Amino acid sequence: MIRQSSVTIEEERGPITMSAIYCPPKHLNKKEHFEGFFKTLGNKFFAGGDYNAKHPTWGSRLITPKGRELLKAMKANNLQHLSTGEPTYWPTDRNRIPDVIDFCITKGIDTKKCKVETCLDLSSDHLIVMLTVHSQILNKEKQPSLHNSKTDWDAFREKLNSLISLNQPLKTEVDIETAVEYLTKSIQEAAWSATPTYEAPHRKNEISTIVKDKIAEKTHLRKQWKLARIEENKRKLNKATKELKVSIQEEQNRGIQEYLESLRSTDATEYSLWKATRRLTRPQKHNPPIKNEDNTWARNDKEKAIVFSKHLENVFKPFPSGLSTQKENEITDFLDVPFQMELPHCKFKTKEIKQVIMKEINIKKAPGFDLISGKVLQELPEKCYKLITFIFNAILRTNYFPSTWKVAQIITILKPGKKPEHVSSYRPISLLPMLSKVLEKLYVMKLNIIIAERKIIPNHQFGFRNEHGTIEQEHRLVNQINKDFNAKRYCSAAFLDISQAFDKPVWTYGIQLWGTACLSNINILQRFQNKVLRGIVDAPYYVSNEVIQHDIPLESIKEVIHRYSVKYSERVSVHPNVLATQLNVRKVNENAPVSDLDAAPLPLAVFRYFPIIAPPPPPLHAPLILRGKSAQARASVFLNSTSAINPLRKNCAVWTSGIPE
Repeated sequence: MIRQSSVTIEEERGPITMSAIYCPPKHLNKKEHFEGFFKTLGNKFFAGGDYNAKHPTWGSRLITPKGRELLKAMKANNLQHLSTGEPTYWPTDRNRIPDVIDFCITKGIDTKKCKVETCLDLSSDHLIVMLTVHSQILNKEKQPSLHNSKTDWDAFREKLNSLISLNQPLKTEVDIETAVEYLTKSIQEAAWSATPTYEAPHRKNEISTIVKDKIAEKTHLRKQWKLARIEENKRKLNKATKELKVSIQEEQNRGIQEYLESLRSTDATEYSLWKATRRLTRPQKHNPPIKNEDNTWARNDKEKAIVFSKHLENVFKPFPSGLSTQKENEITDFLDVPFQMELPHCKFKTKEIKQVIMKEINIKKAPGFDLISGKVLQELPEKCYKLITFIFNAILRTNYFPSTWKVAQIITILKPGKKPEHVSSYRPISLLPMLSKVLEKLYVMKLNIIIAERKIIPNHQFGFRNEHGTIEQEHRLVNQINKDFNAKRYCSAAFLDISQAFDKPVWTYGIQLWGTACLSNINILQRFQNKVLRGIVDAPYYVSNEVIQHDIPLESIKEVIHRYSVKYSERVSVHPNVLATQLNVRKVNENAPVSDLDAAPLPLAVFRYFPIIAPPPPPLHAPLILRGKSAQARASVFLNSTSAINPLRKNCAVWTSGIPE
């Protein structure tokens, strides 16, 4: 049931058995079968091959009965596994998922001296698993860092003061890029010069006096046994050996008990409990394969990186705006022209930068590719803070953000419940340089002041705002429901789900755009409004939509667009910017009938383009009777001044009445 071919190697510390095995998939091996096989290999062995057994312990993606029985035999005999966690079996059928079934089981060998790798040289459906045994314990590669617990921060500041020069030109984009690179290299050089190479402390095992006496007694009895091999000396030696063994076990148990009692999860003990759990033996982490666009498999890390890069390149793109190239150029030119009537931004102060770094930057957050962490920023000298202030103010003055601070390290994390072989099942997380985060926080602080003074964002907008939590928004929604219930009215709400909200820009330019309101888009929104209205009031088929809107009363979509277009036209005509006045293509007649809107598209309506997962069309509601009386329909079907979506299309333009009056 288990095919094997074994070779015994004589080594200084005893023989080692090397065994190549194969377990046919048709046989269901039990625990007893595996135990009988492992006993034939001796006390020190390597048994590697195709076990045809799957279990997450050695990196497989699922559990099979044979894998469960093999794990029982391994635990009963104190055996260890050696595996890479990468798939070793690649079936020719593309509908089947590769998995780990080739690995090695060992006994009596320190696994810290072993290195396991997979080889892709052969064209077989099974990969080669190469095992290398070293004479010494292999040290794991540590993540690169600018500092450790032995860093001399006084020497770091002294070195950085000697490297930094404040006479840096900051007038052009090239000057800013050069200054940022100069600052980064200076901080890195100073940190590395002040950080010694970390060496693990050599720990000596302390032995109690009782154990030392037992060892001395055993050594003395062994000498007597060698000099005179009589039965009495042998009996005393065996007794002393057993007593020494019991004393050592008691000493070890006592030490482990004291160690466990001293563990704490606080900073005072440097999180000793967390460090202890990291030493526990964990299952081998599964490294799943990734499918290419042509349904082939990406096998190695390089191929996976290429697949992820192509996927993220397609994801991180704005949705098409639907505007012509000429219109796009007009909008871009309008946005690029500075508003001369507006006062410039207030300059950043060194005190503000230091306050943000000290209070708002978490020193435990992972740094970016430049390795400059929050701890390093907090230990900078005053001279370096001044240079950072000069660079930040130059960025505000030139409206140019350095490209070095845009480079991010992408880490992909599997989404819960998603298939790991699909590239779209992973959520990307970016690690940006810390200095770019500092600039972002400073800019947001100034931007929030402007938003609060001009009341740009309404109070009912809760998304991504400080002191605007989900609970408060839920209270607001429940309060509105209670009001409608007490007033005996229907309460309708439109819940919009934005797909890929964190992957794509919500709108193309980040501010409201003046686009062309196509008649088809207006009709789409008007049909949706009509359906919702008829469902709320339960209107019969012979009542027209115009009658419903007149009786409520409620403006139609065309009427709302016409009203806002007139107001916008009046504002643009007196705008101090010449490019803005050119956007007013034609004057909208305020007294013109709404039916004239069908003659030509409006160049004055404001659109925002969202990818929307549309819900099914709302059903018609039956008449609602409250306390013997018919409930009144609520006059408005807008949610936060927003008319909703086309229920028949997934990608459509959502119009918002957010034009400043």
